[in-house]
Amino acid sequence: MSDIGNGRTATYSSRLVIIGFGGAFPSLPKRLLAEEYPNLQISEFRTVRETLDDVDEAPELVLIDENCCCELVEDCHDAKTKFGRAQIALAYSGASVSTECLHVFLKERAVDSFLPMDICIDAWLATIGLLLKGGRHIPPDLVSGLLSKQFEGDSPATKTAATKPDCPAAIRILTPRELEILDLVALGHQNKIIAADLGLSENTVKLHLHHIITKLNVSNRTEAAAHYHVYRAAK
Repeated sequence: MSDIGNGRTATYSSRLVIIGFGGAFPSLPKRLLAEEYPNLQISEFRTVRETLDDVDEAPELVLIDENCCCELVEDCHDAKTKFGRAQIALAYSGASVSTECLHVFLKERAVDSFLPMDICIDAWLATIGLLLKGGRHIPPDLVSGLLSKQFEGDSPATKTAATKPDCPAAIRILTPRELEILDLVALGHQNKIIAADLGLSENTVKLHLHHIITKLNVSNRTEAAAHYHVYRAAK
């Protein structure tokens, strides 16, 4: 964990907690944050659990890397208790957050806002300012995707075709938790049973499965299980 701040006068004092990013939040936005909000105290942590263990004072804003989203959903209750009224924003890059993930986040109330990391810096800083003051932000493209999902549904025919990755190599990039869940899926267990076995919510299991299916570049849990059986047989 690291703390960054300076003693210049500001119109208000705030605390920002950053989680993920390999413990190394990009230097340019960090420097610009210090310039735009001189009295902002920034603390960085690698994981949600490390943050929950080490943070003593509730911040105004928690900015969490998209790669930590499953951990956040698992620890949602503890995070909400620890952070109190803090805004929790998911930072993401590139393609929009998937509709499936968005549904889980909103249903579990794991996050309050979504912050694209690849928008122009002025808009990014302004959004941070909004969140620090208690405002919320959901980018229009996420809202459009959510409405599209609700009224039209996701058709498999609309998915972009792609070359499937080498099965063993793809399996090896899964996290320990994802492997644990995929192992149970391959045994034929349903989400409700997996959730009970692992002490997770059913929505958390669904979110992990979404990430597994995306990483393996397959269409559904059945294909993912088939890949896993091939992987196990080759070991």
